Amino acid sequence: MNFSSQPEQEEDDCMDTLRQLCEDNYFNMAENKFVNLYFLYIVNGTCDQYKKEVIELRGDSLLTREDFMSEIIKYRVNAGRKFNVIGLYSYRPEFTNEELEQFVTLPMNCFFSHSQVETIRFPESIELFQHHNSVFILMSSEQVKKTKKVGEPAVRKTIKNLN
Repeated sequence: MNFSSQPEQEEDDCMDTLRQLCEDNYFNMAENKFVNLYFLYIVNGTCDQYKKEVIELRGDSLLTREDFMSEIIKYRVNAGRKFNVIGLYSYRPEFTNEELEQFVTLPMNCFFSHSQVETIRFPESIELFQHHNSVFILMSSEQVKKTKKVGEPAVRKTIKNLN
């Protein structure tokens, strides 16, 4: 491996190349056409399984509430268990060519929390980053531990037993 003794110089060169690509309009902006849905199935506090579904967005880059609900209902049952939604999060890298340098140098929070199932808009973004647009649905199924009570047998107080 070729490790450089001057990492700051290489970082500056990389940022100069990035600026040049932005000036040359290498990063095209486009409407989002697809979104990844990740269903994370949580059983007894651990993520047991996950499923990924890619769905097409409606016009104007919208994941409508109706489409969103139909996908949740479709994947609500897994491995014979029924799951309930406990969390909804979306990841939308919403930056332009001008903001790309800030995204590389400073951490940007592209995660958004949703308190309920709602229409989610995925605004126009850089075409190379569109495959990162995702919605994460956390679904939980707590297994009920069925235990039998151990103790004294019940005293039967019927007329027959009292005699």
